[in-house]
Amino acid sequence: MKYLILTLACSLFTLSSIHASTPNCEKLWDKFNETKTLSAKYKRVMGNCDREAIMIIGSIAKKASSVSYKDAKKRMFKTLDNRNGRVCSVYSDHCLQTRKVPNHREMNAEHTWPKSRGADRKPAISDLHHLFPCNSEVNSIRSSHPFCEVRDVEWTNGMSSMGTGGGRGKCFEPPHEHKGNVARSMMYFSIRYNKKIDSRQENFFRKWHKEDPVDQMEIDRNNAISRFQRNTNPFIDHPELVDFIADF
Repeated sequence: MKYLILTLACSLFTLSSIHASTPNCEKLWDKFNETKTLSAKYKRVMGNCDREAIMIIGSIAKKASSVSYKDAKKRMFKTLDNRNGRVCSVYSDHCLQTRKVPNHREMNAEHTWPKSRGADRKPAISDLHHLFPCNSEVNSIRSSHPFCEVRDVEWTNGMSSMGTGGGRGKCFEPPHEHKGNVARSMMYFSIRYNKKIDSRQENFFRKWHKEDPVDQMEIDRNNAISRFQRNTNPFIDHPELVDFIADF
């Protein structure tokens, strides 16, 4: 009996702790509703925060078609990120004239959420919402290092940097104009595949999400991906949804 009471007490404490993580949930939604509305497929999110919001948003993002990695790369290099026969790396100023998947030694697909940390099999490995064209050399330098704002630079190409950012180990800083894209890709991956984001990276992602907001190019890319794999990134559709999640 004592064990049962203790277990129930612990469960109640856990539930109350989760609920308490966003004490202003109702006020946040009231403020949102003053000036904005959710599109039809996100109506179920209304009034929810934190784990409940993650579950609902995640269930929406999961309604997708699984595509092969080969087909995803074809789509990315031939149409999705191809501008008049030219594809540019997201981490450098390197661009390539191509109408097909290039030699992997020159340019390949950057997995924003590293393959070694949970994106090594379908559908995650071929999910275009976190895949971007990248110069092969810079892609190797980034490797699976976490993202940060580098303080002590060990390597830079003038756009991206590798070094330390006040935490343990090396970390990678993407170009300013791609930071918001990185943040929204990582938060999407987190809710789509039930993967936790460490608090240090999450702080940067929230900052970058605000500093580098969604632009028309990102919206167009999001919609183009939807026509291929049948889902969108919720944090591009409705950037404000990030504010209703206290912990990814």
